[in-house]
Amino acid sequence: MKTKLAVLLSTMMAVCASAQAAKTMADAQKAYVSGNWKEAAAAYASVCPKEPQDKQAECWLWNVLALSQTGEAKSFKEAGKRLDSLIQVVNPQQSLYSDLLMTSAQFRLYLGKYDKAAEHLIQAIETAHPHQYVVLQKVCQAVKTKFHSDDLAERCES
Repeated sequence: MKTKLAVLLSTMMAVCASAQAAKTMADAQKAYVSGNWKEAAAAYASVCPKEPQDKQAECWLWNVLALSQTGEAKSFKEAGKRLDSLIQVVNPQQSLYSDLLMTSAQFRLYLGKYDKAAEHLIQAIETAHPHQYVVLQKVCQAVKTKFHSDDLAERCES
């Protein structure tokens, strides 16, 4: 009887642990908003493949953002690779494409690759939708302080 009870308790504990380990998009967002970057990154990595196809790229962008905030070089590098991959697969007609390019510009700025930051920012401006203009202006200001280009300045003004 003790053996059966031990097996039953062990099974119940495993089921409970499994239920706690299963993450939802809400769990990932909650961790992100709370600044729990590692937890958020892991949660997004868990839920993104399960999201509908049309929602996956945006989910992976949130994963990139969380990874980039962990303070770990390995995570930042992984985030950069994932970001580059997303840029390759997202349709430039989608507003997410401009978000990806803005994020890429900020990554390049952080890495000291100011010419690439400007290049990606110009592409972001070219593909932007009106709801993105406020954020674009902020990214423009950051990039323009590090990279001086008449073309960039002109596009940021428009």
